[in-house]
Amino acid sequence: MHLTENDLVFVTNGSITESSTYGDNNTSAPVNKDIGGSCKLWKRLAQQDVSFGKPEKFCENIPKGNWVISGTITLTDDKVLPYIEKIIKKNLKSGTMVTSGPVTIKDCHWLYGFSISRQPHFKAQKENEVIVWVYGLFSDKRGNYVKKKITDCSGIELCEEWLYHIGIPESEIPSIAQNSAITIPCRMPYITSYFMPRALGDRPLVVPNGSVNLAFIGNFAETEKDTVFTT
Repeated sequence: MHLTENDLVFVTNGSITESSTYGDNNTSAPVNKDIGGSCKLWKRLAQQDVSFGKPEKFCENIPKGNWVISGTITLTDDKVLPYIEKIIKKNLKSGTMVTSGPVTIKDCHWLYGFSISRQPHFKAQKENEVIVWVYGLFSDKRGNYVKKKITDCSGIELCEEWLYHIGIPESEIPSIAQNSAITIPCRMPYITSYFMPRALGDRPLVVPNGSVNLAFIGNFAETEKDTVFTT
């Protein structure tokens, strides 16, 4: 592709959702060893000029015990709702924000957390469904109920660990996780990269010095008043 001085080029250099994979109720999310297209593009650009940053700081320097697994739990009946409402003191189906941010389960070995947005979360969501987002910040430790690392867990196992920590009787956990919920694990290998220590120059400026028509956008562009991950 040939560009002229009248063309503008916006580059997404790396992404915290790059190379994501998904599992299902019975399968864990697999490992994707490909660094992904936007990271490869960034590496090729960085070889041409130091002002384009240092992608290896984020694409290759990943801690072993970091956050890589999250999941969505779709509750298909009301069995669990009283236990959630006992914790958050709110009606899940009121049509307003539910948890207003993450709820951290500090006693969980995974440092599990969950968040529930306004319901219904999706336009096509059925009236009897509630969508819960879960995530584990420690991927190198075994769970309290599920004696496995979160990276090795199927959707049912992610749901079982969550049900255990919100107070569901242990005798009911397997049945609810299998018959009253659909849980999709997601593995995001670079989700913690945005939190990695960095020095000036590791990320390119939005408009690199001397650039006329090239700009970087996304998680790995150096911006003023930067907010990490979520606003």
